[in-house]
Amino acid sequence: MAGFFRKRNFAATTVVVFVLFLTAFCEARLSYSFTFGALDALVDHDRWILGLMGGRIILMVTVVLLWILNRTRALHVVIVTLTTFLTLGVVVSTCALVEALLGPLAQAADFFIFDVVLLAAGNVLVFSLWYWIIDPPGIRPGERDDSDWEFLFPQRNSNRPRDANWIPGYIEYLYVSFIVSFTFGPADVIPLSRRAKILIMLQTSISLIIIAVLAANVITAFDAT
Repeated sequence: MAGFFRKRNFAATTVVVFVLFLTAFCEARLSYSFTFGALDALVDHDRWILGLMGGRIILMVTVVLLWILNRTRALHVVIVTLTTFLTLGVVVSTCALVEALLGPLAQAADFFIFDVVLLAAGNVLVFSLWYWIIDPPGIRPGERDDSDWEFLFPQRNSNRPRDANWIPGYIEYLYVSFIVSFTFGPADVIPLSRRAKILIMLQTSISLIIIAVLAANVITAFDAT
């Protein structure tokens, strides 16, 4: 049993799969009243629901199967594909939320508080995965050790002997994602590559919309009293 887990880099891949499941759960719990209501004019409602749910299920099952079969390269491709799929879900849901709040359902803004919280959580989780995926050594330690860094962590620029062999783990990328979401900047971690900067800009934009919607909910509730 121990050999089974070692071959699959249990610590890293298990965290990735867990975070993917958690992100998918957050998206699945979003209210269909706004997620699909804003899209009814463009797509068939029922087919869109089935397609979105079916896509998540198929990709998640594929991730688990590839992990069990120890197909490392294929697993990495599917993880990136599912992360992209979930990212698009966060973007579409954010746009749909704004559309719903500006439309006929605007008077029921308090109904969307739970959805705003879920979107905020999904935003943090999905981008934490992106940061971990792109930054060496990534989710496959040992394969990209010589690649250029995507983020400059303080430990990477430290002269302390204890930091000589320091490698960031998921918690570090979750921290970066959380800070970006709620302070609109990477704080003490510096993005070095263009794709890291683009991801941070996208996450910050989503966070600004989410917080603006949350503020609008609070103001609406205050005015109603």
